[in-house]
Amino acid sequence: QPLKKNNLCTLVQLCLKTYFQFNSLIYHQIKDIPMGSPLSGFIAEAVMQKLETITLPLIKLRFWTRYVDNIFVIIHKSQINTTFQIINNTFDNIKFTMEKEHNQLPFFDVMVTRNTNSTLSTSFYRKQIHTDQILNYQSNHPICHKISCIQTLYRCAQTHCSTPELRTEEQHLLHLFKRNGYPVNFIHRHLHNINIQHNQNAIRTTPTNPPPTQRFTLPCVNVISEMTARLLRPHGVAMSHGPTLGHI
Repeated sequence: QPLKKNNLCTLVQLCLKTYFQFNSLIYHQIKDIPMGSPLSGFIAEAVMQKLETITLPLIKLRFWTRYVDNIFVIIHKSQINTTFQIINNTFDNIKFTMEKEHNQLPFFDVMVTRNTNSTLSTSFYRKQIHTDQILNYQSNHPICHKISCIQTLYRCAQTHCSTPELRTEEQHLLHLFKRNGYPVNFIHRHLHNINIQHNQNAIRTTPTNPPPTQRFTLPCVNVISEMTARLLRPHGVAMSHGPTLGHI
């Protein structure tokens, strides 16, 4: 039989009960949701959708986007304080803070800039404490992790940056990888592969190897791990790289 609504709510409350220890005392969390619980993200999203259902019909917006409890809004200046009060008064236990734009406003890792002609441009945003330290090329990690590092950051540049800012970000990434020990030819080779994939994203090619039927995790050993993975791949065996355990 399907679960009744009351029974489901009881199960959720049971799963959200949290106890923790501090200074030899055991505490019971009675407010909010526990960090790390598989249910916490789901509950947070449900609450935020409820907040949107209540508040959005009451306010006049030009643009609204949200990720969990971080909200980016474009609104007329005369409506800022009223809108902020409406959102903050929806739930007693949920209060927001507000950051206004001064021609620029960051939203996660995107910096949104208002241009003089009233258009918007975007660029990659890094906090002031950012150190530009990434996975070093000389570190004992599989080569696929280093390739993924290059491809991920360059794809972020392509998706986050407007056309004029893209070139600046690409130059920054090139210097970043060189400072972290990546050979220039290694960088350009895998950037070339990204451009080929981008230009042929609508073309599906037939895979040369059969889909894996088995998967193993082995410690990462420089050169040997990649060679073993290549030898096993044609036989339908996929290999994941785990931490190196001692000396092999």
